[in-house]
Amino acid sequence: IKLPSKISSFSKIFIQGQKTLSTTALEAVVRRLRADKSTRYITIGIGEASKSELAGISGNPQYVFMIDDYSGLNDIIPNILKLICDIDAEFKENL
Repeated sequence: IKLPSKISSFSKIFIQGQKTLSTTALEAVVRRLRADKSTRYITIGIGEASKSELAGISGNPQYVFMIDDYSGLNDIIPNILKLICDIDAEFKENL
């Protein structure tokens, strides 16, 4: 993967290791994240994390990565970097 010399801050990564205990708190976080239209959230679920919760946070199921434990992070880094570059290009096209 060829990375641009400068990657902008259009993407943020959210890592979750278990299901959310409070759906009310989750809904509040999602509302706050959705208010920012200039950022895309890539979510990583580890172990018992809920894929549907992460899709709700990211707003796009293609931005959700699931791994069994932290050692799986190395395996998904290339895919995450490509996604960040794709998101960055999308935003630059729409400026």
